[in-house]
Amino acid sequence: MTGYSRLAQEPTETDKVSSETLCSKYIRIATVVAFYWFVSITMVFLNKQALNQVNAPFFITWFQCLVTGVMLFTFRVLDDWRSSKWMNNKCQESLISDNGVISIMSRFLVIPCYQIRFSVVKRILPLSVVFVAMISFNNLSLQFVGIAFYFVVRSLTPVFNVLFSYIILHKKTSVRSILCCMGIIFGFAMGVDQEQALGTLSAIGVLCGVLASMFVSLNSIFVASMLKVVDQNVALLSYYNSIIAVVLFIPFIMMNNEWHMIIAHLGDHHFWLIMATTGIFGLFISIVTNLQIQYTSPLTHNISGTAKACSQTILATYVYEQHKTFNWWLSNVIVLASSTMYTFVRQQEMKHTFQQHQQPPVNETRTDPEKGQTNI
Repeated sequence: MTGYSRLAQEPTETDKVSSETLCSKYIRIATVVAFYWFVSITMVFLNKQALNQVNAPFFITWFQCLVTGVMLFTFRVLDDWRSSKWMNNKCQESLISDNGVISIMSRFLVIPCYQIRFSVVKRILPLSVVFVAMISFNNLSLQFVGIAFYFVVRSLTPVFNVLFSYIILHKKTSVRSILCCMGIIFGFAMGVDQEQALGTLSAIGVLCGVLASMFVSLNSIFVASMLKVVDQNVALLSYYNSIIAVVLFIPFIMMNNEWHMIIAHLGDHHFWLIMATTGIFGLFISIVTNLQIQYTSPLTHNISGTAKACSQTILATYVYEQHKTFNWWLSNVIVLASSTMYTFVRQQEMKHTFQQHQQPPVNETRTDPEKGQTNI
């Protein structure tokens, strides 16, 4: 019996495999989340450096859209080349595995076709206008405010989500969500007040941040309705948005006289290296966002984004050697806590709504006349 007991306590091969599988799953999730943090934080710092180096926010944003469009076009061409008959089959099999490079590219980067259809352009144009406004005000905000204060300035997106859901989609919001939004507004106002007390407040930066948050909210509403135009293909929608944005940005670049500053930096290899890197990271951020949602959940993704913003704020104060007051940090904590609670509340409400739709119709109930009870 002693031998039997010892044998029963030893893990079986199945248990070992399950443990290894669970461990590998946790490692994969941790890797994806860490990669998301790295790409997102690095992109913010690179954008800030580019905006500080050259006063040409529209050109910088235009160049990033151009890089995105060119890369999506290139991936389409590479995918066609991969599918050609003369490519080595063994090489193709190694790359197209579930975790292979081309497998990830096919899911998130390869567009169905690179030809531009003007009928699609006309339907997507309103979204592209919102998209251009969103990324323009986002970079303008980053140009005028510090990275440490950037999160607070851009924190009003949930508030605009509630507002536009009521105005455009005619959807009412729960009291709990509204209370969370009030917490965000309070933290935002407190942060602006503390930034002014420190003498580092930029009114233009705050205004651009608020407008960026507004257009982020509008963009999410437009994307939901425009995805059906491109057969629910996110990469194709990004391709069209990037190509249209490249055209729409040209008048703003000309009106702002940014070409003179760009010509002056034509020989600055360091500047163009930063520009190319920000363009590549701009495309990578969409990949890692999709990966994080795929391997975790939308709720975990939003919480991860909030935690990333907190780490980004702390890192920025350390890198730029900024000293903030207690109330300044408190405003950040209020915004972070309120944003996290809003995400959690909205997730619970969506889950409750889904469960209600899954319940059987009322007419399927029957009444027991003997017991006077209703049974389902």
